[in-house]
Amino acid sequence: MRRLSVFILSMLAIYSINAASYGLNEEPYRLLNWVNSTGSTIKLDDGSFWNVEENMHRIKVKLWCSNDQLVIYPVAQSRLFYKNKSRFYISNKTNYDFVRADLALGPIVGGPCNNQIIYIDYDFGEILLQDGQGYTSCLKVDRKDLQKIQNWLPNQSIIYGSNNFFMGGTQSFCDYILINVECNDYVFADMT
Repeated sequence: MRRLSVFILSMLAIYSINAASYGLNEEPYRLLNWVNSTGSTIKLDDGSFWNVEENMHRIKVKLWCSNDQLVIYPVAQSRLFYKNKSRFYISNKTNYDFVRADLALGPIVGGPCNNQIIYIDYDFGEILLQDGQGYTSCLKVDRKDLQKIQNWLPNQSIIYGSNNFFMGGTQSFCDYILINVECNDYVFADMT
């Protein structure tokens, strides 16, 4: 039975298209949909809302425009000693700016940009995701994060982020982060 599961996962990965709005050689990006008048909240094209930290960052966000390409990065643990405790950087790739932010509300379930878990192999750390358009992606979770995914379940929403050494630090050599909206946690992963 175990071999059949691995075979099915492998076949799905071979015949799938990457679920996010990017190619395999690019960083996963979202498009900016909306910024509130104070710059304290932004909405992305997947329907997720993010709270922006500190007034200095909020002033920058008010200058961002709809459809700017945004990439989400983890804040390295060594940088958590700063005054604010945001867990993520959101980098605006259109105007080369960044802010610190935290997820306030997850994406629209069933929306075309929402990624949901459809299968998890808890022992080997393989996760199969499907977006709202039916495209699938298979990812392998970093070994050190296997314990974290024990609480993850099928149908939970996932937001892709990048782990390309933004802001001088990383906790893994994997290319991506998977942010589980329901568990309010993230893991490092690579495409398989």
